[in-house]
Amino acid sequence: TAAFEYLLTNLLGFPDSVKRTAVYTLGNLCRHKPSPNWTTIVQALRPLTAVLERTTDNETIVDCLWALSYISDSREEGFNIFGEPNTIPEDWPESFQITAVIQTGVVPTIIKFIKQALKWRYEIQNESDELRSGGKFNAEDIECILPMTLKQKRTQSDFLIAPCVRIIGNIASGTDAQTAAVVKTGFFDVIDKCIDYPITNISKESCWALSNVVASQERSNIDLFFEQKNLVKYLSVHHLC
Repeated sequence: TAAFEYLLTNLLGFPDSVKRTAVYTLGNLCRHKPSPNWTTIVQALRPLTAVLERTTDNETIVDCLWALSYISDSREEGFNIFGEPNTIPEDWPESFQITAVIQTGVVPTIIKFIKQALKWRYEIQNESDELRSGGKFNAEDIECILPMTLKQKRTQSDFLIAPCVRIIGNIASGTDAQTAAVVKTGFFDVIDKCIDYPITNISKESCWALSNVVASQERSNIDLFFEQKNLVKYLSVHHLC
């Protein structure tokens, strides 16, 4: 549509507040079931990754990431929100939507954002542990006296890591070559802490991502998994493997 094309053409040039709304709108256009027509939404892929590389606005970053998670998700046929038939040609390659996301070069950026979110959570945990070690404060007290800056980081961390974990899980659900794109970029550097993340849905998504990696036909992925001694021990103790 004309509005869709206008958003894509002007996305990078919008003021921050307008850009935030535009990215949120594009994300909604990419998320419906049945899946939106691929030839339509694929046009949003590079503008969204360009915004992701340039913006420092947390809300815009998160909305860009959610849009990428919808684009990389498995496709469902039917009629899209524009009333267009959405069928996948038989000669299209397997997991073509994942290939398109990988080709933007965004995977290292996703891992970088995961590391940032985990760093914020680590800072919060350290501060909470220091307050708790004195024996004067219980969990409710600590929540009350925790600095507002750390509370904000906690919220930002939760919002940031959720779509990132979904994206790497989507990519790892593809072909062995697509899974390798995640593994080679640092998957095993972060997945243990993602699984141990103190939010159940994020932990579950992380387990799903890991299961996709170890289910691939690449023996090297299995070997890399068993090299993560702490991760294997954690999964065994919690009866997750």
